[in-house]
Amino acid sequence: MAEPVGLEEVLPECLVVEIMNRVQDARELAKCCVVSKGLRQAVQNVLFVQLICLKKYYMEARTGPMVRVPFKQAVMNMVQQVKRIEHLKLEIEPEMQANPFQKDEIHLKDFWLSEPYFVIAWAQAVGPSLQHLSLVDYGQQAIMCTTPIIRILAETCPLLKTLELRNMFLDTRDCPVLPRMTCLTLRCIKMMGKGLTDINKCMPALNMLAVVSVFGVEEAKITSEYMQVMCLGLSTKAKTVELNLPNVCKLQLKMACPDSLWVSAPSLAYVAVCMEKREGALVEFEKISNLKELLFGASHFCTLTKLIRNNPLLGKVFLDVPCMELGDDGRWEGVLPDVPLMIPDMKELDASCPCLHTLSIGPGLWYSLETGFENKPNEGEMFKKWPSLKHLIVHIIVLKMDTCLSVLRLISAAVPSLQTLEIYIHADSPVDADHVLLECEEHIAFPFKSGKWKKSLSFSCFSF
Repeated sequence: MAEPVGLEEVLPECLVVEIMNRVQDARELAKCCVVSKGLRQAVQNVLFVQLICLKKYYMEARTGPMVRVPFKQAVMNMVQQVKRIEHLKLEIEPEMQANPFQKDEIHLKDFWLSEPYFVIAWAQAVGPSLQHLSLVDYGQQAIMCTTPIIRILAETCPLLKTLELRNMFLDTRDCPVLPRMTCLTLRCIKMMGKGLTDINKCMPALNMLAVVSVFGVEEAKITSEYMQVMCLGLSTKAKTVELNLPNVCKLQLKMACPDSLWVSAPSLAYVAVCMEKREGALVEFEKISNLKELLFGASHFCTLTKLIRNNPLLGKVFLDVPCMELGDDGRWEGVLPDVPLMIPDMKELDASCPCLHTLSIGPGLWYSLETGFENKPNEGEMFKKWPSLKHLIVHIIVLKMDTCLSVLRLISAAVPSLQTLEIYIHADSPVDADHVLLECEEHIAFPFKSGKWKKSLSFSCFSF
């Protein structure tokens, strides 16, 4: 009987390496290494390596006995075995991230992936070829101690282009320039006060910056002629935010209102703002007159009014009032008591935006409309002079069936130009969502598309 023929014996070497590249996961690559010498050589030439730390590794490390190599040692074994890694992903899996907080854990380092000496060790191994890095750290160990990981990468990885960091405390002081870095994502990161200003200095070629759930920032002064897309999501209030972005086309601001916010973005076409303007805060949007889409969530609309007056080309707008409280699982938990139930000036929207054809209403603004209707049921002023829309989208948490249907009828009557209507009911509304949709079919004369929502709204018509 003929001996079995290995994969590497019937396929060209370059094709075997390509197959190994698609494997990616280091555990599977390690298994391939013991199959044959040919596959072991192919693994040495892969470009993409992914190492994911599972919760069972953590449990084994805490309860023993150890039956496998510690995770950080497994990382070193793999990066030293592969000759030329271009894309590296190191990640603590979500199930392990969800571990209950343990006070003793903050003093340990066995799963602190951005620990400086560990970063230096693997960065020196992969540095000459590394172009893309994603590192998701173990928050319980990483968030209490600073890491100079960006400085280390700048010193060891001259070809680095894209970087994603999560769950760590960054020290961005005295970082050398990363001249090829074009894309940076920071999520669930603690930073020093001037951390984002430091990032702007050491990464001058960025064209995409995503900052999500970042806290500790006090100053963010960002000037870039290359930036095209930016998401700035700050979890704590900054003192100063200055954005001078002449070529940015998409901008998302989701943060507590800083003491001073100044934005200059003459090429901006798509903007999303979720920010309450505080009393005494200085908010300025300069040279913004070419918007095509605007998403705006706030209980005070003075900033909205300025934006719509300067942007006659607006075609799509989403508006909401942040008064609805939703749990992490999307379940509705009630109406927040201290949020003013404001209604934007639809006459102003109609007069300033002749090109407006799509309006999407969030659940908080819908509740504000219902409340206004209930307070003055015989006055339909709020439903007069609405823009000449073609497409209307509404997201509703139904508290009272009659009020909901009345407002739907008034709005559909107020917009005779309307061509399509979309109605999305929250799946956990106090009034059963299926019952609401049946009632809508019976009482709303205008044909409509319907559905349910829970965790997220329908933004399919927008460019974000």
